[in-house]
Amino acid sequence: MKVLIVRHGAAGEKKEWAKSHADDDGRPLTAEGREDVRRVAKRLRDLLPALDVVATSPLARAVQTAEILGKAYGVEPVVERALEPNRDVEDCVKWLKRDRVKDVVAVVGHEPFLGLLVSRLTGKPMKLPKGGACLIESGKVAWTVEPE
Repeated sequence: MKVLIVRHGAAGEKKEWAKSHADDDGRPLTAEGREDVRRVAKRLRDLLPALDVVATSPLARAVQTAEILGKAYGVEPVVERALEPNRDVEDCVKWLKRDRVKDVVAVVGHEPFLGLLVSRLTGKPMKLPKGGACLIESGKVAWTVEPE
């Protein structure tokens, strides 16, 4: 199985959002964040022609990122609670193992969770930039893509 790990694009300022919202879950991507994700999705499509699954954290900025990625690949994203930012990384690893029928799985989420997931899958630490992605294949990082 190949796992494409994608960090959500740039979102609005957390402090500004908190002034009028009780929690951070609904904080959306900025226009620039959406455009960065579109460009990254296009580059990803050149490197990785197909995805079987696009799974996302339920937080708005991750869902929006997954929708852009899913559109580029013609795949409808699914919300996966194992990708919530405060979950144990082992929950995500168990979910990935259960979904082994799929050849290429994309997961969209948040730091530091994604960095911990990369570390768990490869044994090497990594921090993805907003809108960045990496492909894990055979227990190694095959390549990374960052917004320009």
